[in-house]
Amino acid sequence: MNEQELQALKTQILEACVHKVQERMEEALAAMNRAADAALSEEKSSAGDKYETGRAMGYLERERYAGVLQQARKELSFYQQLKPVSDPQRVEPGVLVAAENLFILLATGIGKMDVACHTVLVVSAASPLGQKLRGLQAGAGFMLNDRSIRILSLV
Repeated sequence: MNEQELQALKTQILEACVHKVQERMEEALAAMNRAADAALSEEKSSAGDKYETGRAMGYLERERYAGVLQQARKELSFYQQLKPVSDPQRVEPGVLVAAENLFILLATGIGKMDVACHTVLVVSAASPLGQKLRGLQAGAGFMLNDRSIRILSLV
């Protein structure tokens, strides 16, 4: 792929990441609302301790999804504040690594995605792979699943 095609792919990947994070936010919000409704509903109501336990479990579930929502908001903020790196020399957050048959975006821990018929790993800088890649330059090699992979270019 030439530089222009890689830039276009990176834009598509970033858009897909934002979409994925927004979906996660919507799902967490819906789950929070369901948990809150369940905690307040009469269906969980019964005599004594069972009722209080059911309510407490509903509120705990709501708080768990609130944490998921908060994390998704942080990730969305990361993408919104991401500054384009023109001609990156090293792998850093926001840089797309074009390797042999693989693309890796150092961003947030979304995981494996298919974008424009390409396999993309979206990993955080804190992940083992992110730590391994951080600071590498084009032409450098690294190990992934017992395979030696060479970085072809950085975008």
